[in-house]
Amino acid sequence: MGDAPKLASLSQSMDSTLELDAGPQLSTPFGEDQSVHRDAGIPDAAMDVGPVEHPQDAATDDFALADAEPIDSAVDAAPVADSGYWSRSYPSVIFGATHNSYSGGERGSLTEQLTIGVRMLELDVHVDGYYTADDDWRIGHWRAGNDVADDLDGNPDNDRLTPWLQLIQDWSNSNRGHAPITLAIDLKDTLSDQPGPDQGNLGALNRTLLDVFGNKLFKADDLQVRGWPSIGELRDRIIVVLSGNRADTQLYWRDVGKDPTLSMNAHGRVVQIHASFQNELWFWTGFKRNDETIDWWHHGQYDTGQEPAVVMNDSGIIFDIHRTHHNSDRIYGAVGHLNPDFTITWFDARHFIDGRNPSVTLVGQDRVRVIVDDDGERELIEGQLSEDRTQIAWGDASTTAFAHFDNSRSQGFEAVVAPDLTAGLNTLQYRFELGVLKRIQYQQIMFAEYQRGDSNEFALNSYFAAAAADDNAGAFLIPWALTKPTRMWSFHEDRIDDVFFPTFPATDEPFADWYHEFMIRVDAIDWVPRR
Repeated sequence: MGDAPKLASLSQSMDSTLELDAGPQLSTPFGEDQSVHRDAGIPDAAMDVGPVEHPQDAATDDFALADAEPIDSAVDAAPVADSGYWSRSYPSVIFGATHNSYSGGERGSLTEQLTIGVRMLELDVHVDGYYTADDDWRIGHWRAGNDVADDLDGNPDNDRLTPWLQLIQDWSNSNRGHAPITLAIDLKDTLSDQPGPDQGNLGALNRTLLDVFGNKLFKADDLQVRGWPSIGELRDRIIVVLSGNRADTQLYWRDVGKDPTLSMNAHGRVVQIHASFQNELWFWTGFKRNDETIDWWHHGQYDTGQEPAVVMNDSGIIFDIHRTHHNSDRIYGAVGHLNPDFTITWFDARHFIDGRNPSVTLVGQDRVRVIVDDDGERELIEGQLSEDRTQIAWGDASTTAFAHFDNSRSQGFEAVVAPDLTAGLNTLQYRFELGVLKRIQYQQIMFAEYQRGDSNEFALNSYFAAAAADDNAGAFLIPWALTKPTRMWSFHEDRIDDVFFPTFPATDEPFADWYHEFMIRVDAIDWVPRR
């Protein structure tokens, strides 16, 4: 049937969009130039060794159409015959999809869903209980563990996220040649307010996805490099969509703050520190690529205060200097260790001088010089890293005529807070040698999903659009269907005669006759006909 089921219905429906509340009409789905990344993993290098190596991801050829094998289906059937859609782009076809895929009942198990041809799954994810779940998130509907069919053959026997991800990976490995599997991770809690990766924030989720899926992942960063590949090129790949909690989906592609400071050591490792508008101190860590781009790995809160200044030596020892709250002149110093996985181990901050507007520079590798403003004068004080490398031993302060050190710049890189045309005011950004500003943001492993109520800026920076299957779903999704894959959850039988069908009609009953017949009618890719 080629492009007919989805695109013909879309062209018909577009004739009537002027009568619909179509939402914002934006010219591009992507926004301004963003940093481009191709690396998948964190380098396995210690902090005090040489420059980071940047292993390339496996090329798409690893999963190319020519190398693909037929799906080894567990049922006595074969997928729908090739209708030419393997050469079509990912957003232009229709996939079988389920809503709350973990809940069992009429959905069956994840294994059963994948076997009949479902190619989009949804997992609702909670961070509550991260510690008690062996440093893992938990699946559940209204709360962790709620409506999870973990006693069903073909599902994991617990509600922890990682085993469910591993099941998808294992099924993919056993069924080479399948169309891409898209996984929507619907965040039910706020990961962005977790103080760091050890508490299950977005950086930890990125890391887990890379650990489980590895080079099978087709990432949003890949899309920025080449655009949407054909379905044939995406055989055996896995695409993860970030959905749900608005604070998380927005933080994933931008951060805001004030007082930005940055330090890069000789090995290209980077720490960036800034204050929030609530006077919390947050860090980003990453490493420099050869193209003057920084891959940002982790983000977290380590203290409260303002006016941070930071330097890092070549062994990854971080010297943080900052002032406490706005009504205090107390200056504190703290030591942190940048770990091989780009997390930071922080040690207690200690008061060592009074003043404002601190700045800091390295003197050698284990000694720092700090300048602060105090009653119209500048004071200079030096400190030595302790033998156990956890504290700073300070000397006596003296008046100085030296100018402040510029802690916003390091090794040609500069951290700034500036407006962004597609991200808004007070956006944390960086640049090299006064070049193009780039946002400080997580590596874009997942594809952000735009929903009703999200900002226009987010619409420009998201890659998918989704809505519940209510009376207004089509009016919301149709304008975006020309530029984004679309998802409609709780898709039901009453919608099969609509003039518009989403890329992912996510149902609660994939085994129902009506859904099977609908999948056949719209030529859903990989859908298995009954015999």
